Amino acid sequence: MAAIRPHAGMLILMFAVTGPAAAAGNDGCSHLLVDSGTMREVMSGIEGYDTAAATNQSRLVADFLFALARRPEVSGGSGSFQVQPKRFFEAWLEVNHRSADQAPVSMHKVLEHGQRFVVDTRTPVRISPASIQARQVLSVRASWPDTPGADDHYSYHDTTAEPSVRLRHERVITYQLIDFGDFIAYENIQGIRGRPTSGALGALFGLLGAADIRQSRFAVAEDQTQVNWSRVDRLFSFTALTTITPEGVAERDIPDGRKDLQSLADTLATDIEIEPARPPPQPCDIQG
Repeated sequence: MAAIRPHAGMLILMFAVTGPAAAAGNDGCSHLLVDSGTMREVMSGIEGYDTAAATNQSRLVADFLFALARRPEVSGGSGSFQVQPKRFFEAWLEVNHRSADQAPVSMHKVLEHGQRFVVDTRTPVRISPASIQARQVLSVRASWPDTPGADDHYSYHDTTAEPSVRLRHERVITYQLIDFGDFIAYENIQGIRGRPTSGALGALFGLLGAADIRQSRFAVAEDQTQVNWSRVDRLFSFTALTTITPEGVAERDIPDGRKDLQSLADTLATDIEIEPARPPPQPCDIQG
């Protein structure tokens, strides 16, 4: 199996003080509030693919959150951290030398709604079968404040995927983000819906409507090609398989002659059940 860096297409983008003691006392927030400098440092270490491509956003989220969770100020502190959208957006622009209009639509939606991400790095989970071990488990809540007049969801159309898809994100999204070594998994997803808008699936879902995305997993080959496996539920449950180039070009299924990618796809389809012992932590309503 190809070596995998900890870091899925049908998902979403999920995200001041320096030390944990100071962070815990900042505005009464119990989580480490990640400062802009730390975000820039972590972002600078993410390489091998275009982080601006819409189809690479869930890979970017995983890379970013796992890297933050490994930092001493997080692992040695309270075990939870919060990422403010404005700081993340500014760090991404600076590190990638991009202007705001070059950022993917998913980033703009996160910023527009003030969608902050709070992550628990010590969530106990039961994994079945027990023979499968996880390297790291993160429990994630992405949400924006429930204030008067606040939207209860946002949506956007990703035309770069194959098939193209319209995604809807509820005000509160939760999931477990798990590094299994050979692949990365978003499990027990709540709050994300998708509807294919092109091809045979687009015609089918034009009749069925949007479906809930419950799982999304990905693995990366040596040439940085990503294989993505997702399970969605509507009137029935089905899975979708996609390959994504480092530049973000997505295609359905596995190309002919790529036994390495087929091997990754077979691994991603492993039957695993994840049962968390507690829900993701609540965010602190901090501005900025």
